[in-house]
Amino acid sequence: MEAGHIPRKSFPLSKLKNKRFKYGPEYEWRIVTFRALDHAFSLLIMLNENKAIYRASLGMHVDQDVVVLGMHEYHSSEPGWHCHFSLQDHRARGIG
Repeated sequence: MEAGHIPRKSFPLSKLKNKRFKYGPEYEWRIVTFRALDHAFSLLIMLNENKAIYRASLGMHVDQDVVVLGMHEYHSSEPGWHCHFSLQDHRARGIG
């Protein structure tokens, strides 16, 4: 596991204004990459034990970008586990 800031090259989001995700040293993270159905994917897993925060973001590589397809999260301030999914039509970007 790594800790703190996440370099942009590790999970490149074109809409990210800064060069890296700004998370403090209390955040641990790991990126898992894999291929499926002729596409490359990355899973960004983040954990902050002190704040009871967990997030897993699934991204698909398209050109030099990562398109986030969904996130599975837990925050102690919200009621239980929840998911966020992109409702964009990714077919316009060659996905799906």
